[in-house]
Amino acid sequence: MIGRAIGTAAACCALSAAALPAQAISGDGGYVLTSTTRQTWRIGFSRELLGPTRLRLYGTRMWHAGGGPDLYGLGADLTAFEGGSPGPYLVGGFSGGVARNAGSDWWNSWSAGVGYEVVPFRWLSLRGEGRYRVINPDHHTGLEFSLGIGLHFGVGRPPDQPSYTTVRHATPPGSPEVVSIAEKKGFSGDKAELVAGIVATATSAMGTPYTWGGTGKNGDGFDCSGLIQWAYAQHGIRIARVSRDQAREGIKVPKRLDALAPGDILTFSNSGTFVTHVALYVGDGKIIHSANGGVQMSVLSEDDPYGRWWWRRWVGARRIVN
Repeated sequence: MIGRAIGTAAACCALSAAALPAQAISGDGGYVLTSTTRQTWRIGFSRELLGPTRLRLYGTRMWHAGGGPDLYGLGADLTAFEGGSPGPYLVGGFSGGVARNAGSDWWNSWSAGVGYEVVPFRWLSLRGEGRYRVINPDHHTGLEFSLGIGLHFGVGRPPDQPSYTTVRHATPPGSPEVVSIAEKKGFSGDKAELVAGIVATATSAMGTPYTWGGTGKNGDGFDCSGLIQWAYAQHGIRIARVSRDQAREGIKVPKRLDALAPGDILTFSNSGTFVTHVALYVGDGKIIHSANGGVQMSVLSEDDPYGRWWWRRWVGARRIVN
C-alpha cells in the first residue's frame, strides 16, 4: 500500500510537471513540533502563477523521530512574493494521504506561515520557512521549521532573431527622432541630447556578437548588461556591471510603454522576478540589447513574432537620466 502511494505521488508530480511546465524542482526538509516531534520531507515541482504567486506540487512524508505513525501523501503550497528574488514571502498549503501504523488509514493537514529566500545563482534558490501546522484526524497542532532548495530549469531561450539589416521594424531611430521623443517626455534639451547620444552609441554596436561576460573591450562582444554599461560609460555615466544591479540603478519607471523614455533600462525575468536580462529602450516601442544572435533591435510587443518573447518576460524599467 505504501509503495503504491509513493508511486502515485511520483506519477502525479511528473504529470504536473508536464501539464504545468514546471520551472523548478523543489525540495524541503525539517521538523514539526507538535505533541511529539515529527520529521518531514517534501519533494516536487513549482512554477509561477499570476502576479507574485507561485504553486508547488509535491510528494511528502512525515514520521515520528522516536517511532510512530508514518504519513505519506501529496500536497500543494501557494506562495506569494517567492520566486527568484531575495527576501521574505508568504506560504500556505494543504496535504494528505495514507497513514501507516496509525489509528486511521488517512490523514490531512494544512499549514500557513512565512519564509525567507536567498538566490546565490539565477538557477538556484535557498529558503527557510516557519509555519503553523494542523494535522488531522487527531488535530495535532504545532510549529514547523524547514529548509528548502529550488533548482530552476525552465529558463529557456528566445527564438532566433532575423538579421536586423533585413527587418523593417528593426531600423534604429535617428538622433533627431530620439531627441524629439525625449523632449515630449519632459527631458530638457541637454538631457534629451544626452540620451540620444547614449542610444546612438548602443545602436552603433548592432551586429556585434553576444559574448558571455563581454564588455566590448579589445574588440570583444557584449553580454546584455555589458552593452548598456558600455553605452553609458561613453558619455561619462558609470552604472553597475551586472543586470541584477542595473535593475536597482536610477529611479523606478512604471511598466507601461507610454511611461518609457529613450535611455531607460528595461529588465526582464526568465525565472519568476529574478532579473535575467536587460535592454536599452530607444523609443517607439523598440529596444536594443545583446541576446542570442548578437546586439540587435527588437520590438517590445505581443504582436511581434520575436518581440512577444521579451514582452511576456518584461518585469520593470529604470531611468538613469532624469
